[in-house]
Amino acid sequence: MRKYDTNRSGKLEQSQLALMLKDMNGGFDVTKEELAWVFYKADTCTGRRNYGVDHGEILYAIRIWKGYLENREYLDHMFEKYDTGRTGQLAFAELKVLLTDLTDPDEPPPSDKEVKQVMYEADRKDGEVDGSLKKVELMYAISLWYTMVKHRKSKSFMPLASKMCVVM
Repeated sequence: MRKYDTNRSGKLEQSQLALMLKDMNGGFDVTKEELAWVFYKADTCTGRRNYGVDHGEILYAIRIWKGYLENREYLDHMFEKYDTGRTGQLAFAELKVLLTDLTDPDEPPPSDKEVKQVMYEADRKDGEVDGSLKKVELMYAISLWYTMVKHRKSKSFMPLASKMCVVM
């Protein structure tokens, strides 16, 4: 962290975090959406927001960025297939098709209510609610859907998704 905390504030600002993520990404720049997502997730992982990634949050930032990089090819493929409007975001109807395709054929497809819950919970994961899913939010949406299906199969109580923690 010391290498990137050039102003010695004890926390990384977005521009400093961007340099760290770029180094972890083989020298390739990160997108604005990727940076905003990692910054927000790390900054809020302790339950408080201080508008910077401090020592207690840096390992979380590294872990979620590595998880994202490990799954980026899969997420790229999913976006190529389901972002039919080529907007760079998945709308409700596109997400519903994706979740339907992920569902076992012996299971009922997702209801509109379930898709809305997945959309709402995943859309909030970058700190910005815009009514559609960016690539960085899709990983959480897929994890959440599989969790919901598991609870649906066992007919067990499904806690509010906002209370869940999903680690990839």
